[in-house]
Amino acid sequence: MKNLSNTSPGREGCLRTREKGPPGWLAIAMLLCTMALASTASAQQTRYTVAPGDTLGSIAAEHGVRIADLRRWNRLSGDSIRVDQVLVIRGGSGGSARERRTYVVRSGDTGLAIASRLRVRFADLQRWNPRANLDRIHVGQRLTYYVAAQPPAGRRGTPNRGRLVDGVQLESGNGFRIRDPARSWGTAFSIAHIEAAYGRTSLRFPDLAPVQVADISFQRGGRIGGHASHQNGLDADITYFVRGEEEFNGWRRIRPDELDVERQWTLLQSWLLNDAVEYVFIDFALQQPLYEHAQARGASAEELEEWFQYPNRGRRSGVIRHEPGHADHLHVRFREAPSPGY
Repeated sequence: MKNLSNTSPGREGCLRTREKGPPGWLAIAMLLCTMALASTASAQQTRYTVAPGDTLGSIAAEHGVRIADLRRWNRLSGDSIRVDQVLVIRGGSGGSARERRTYVVRSGDTGLAIASRLRVRFADLQRWNPRANLDRIHVGQRLTYYVAAQPPAGRRGTPNRGRLVDGVQLESGNGFRIRDPARSWGTAFSIAHIEAAYGRTSLRFPDLAPVQVADISFQRGGRIGGHASHQNGLDADITYFVRGEEEFNGWRRIRPDELDVERQWTLLQSWLLNDAVEYVFIDFALQQPLYEHAQARGASAEELEEWFQYPNRGRRSGVIRHEPGHADHLHVRFREAPSPGY
């Protein structure tokens, strides 16, 4: 009998098995064919985010697939697609999955410098931002760009069902202290942004008490007591900055008038401007002073709407949003580390 363990016949081979071979072999071969084709399709499926200037034809050419297949995989009746639409692409010989990111212009930036930093072509950056003049950008301006959406090496699965690979342990540093070293492991991206944001905040406010970083993940991730998430190094629980405290006084519910708003906003703004977080759970009552402080410091209406759930408690959007049980600490979910631009 033929060796079945290495059989991967492809669609045509599957069809040929219908025509020859004994009945028992036919049933086994057809099962193997079905499994092989399903596995191949799943392994090669990517998700592509449409950018300004894209067409079905250009996307098909980039990935080495037919326009007709693009239509069929995505249930499209014509050639019309829209910016930020996510398309499924199966198989193909080129291109890669990608996702949208936002870059906030900083002092001293130029269009060419930004393109170089993001590792994208200047022409693509201009195409993705058709209403912007990259030769005349200003501080605070938000630019769209796209990166390859490849799974990072540091995590597997989801925050609620995952593990951590090659994690990095966070040690006590400027502005923060670790509660339990065994639970202070995260992805390199998460740990770097915790250290950088609290380091900058501590330099600006050197005389105030540090916060406590509680649970992130175990060294290898997985289930961690007291949490549904925190399994793959992207989540962290951290206490708030409290007005007037000179030393850490333990976990307790914080009233809005106790929150050290200026210092807390300095920290949060570091993550927001660097597009480092998916969301931050903060009690709704504590969002109001942060919102008003950001508004007074020049945040635009668009930025406030993107960053805050407040003032609409019923709105389930905004990076900073309410979740019960977060009056004594914030819960931050970091993004996956972005890959170089395609």
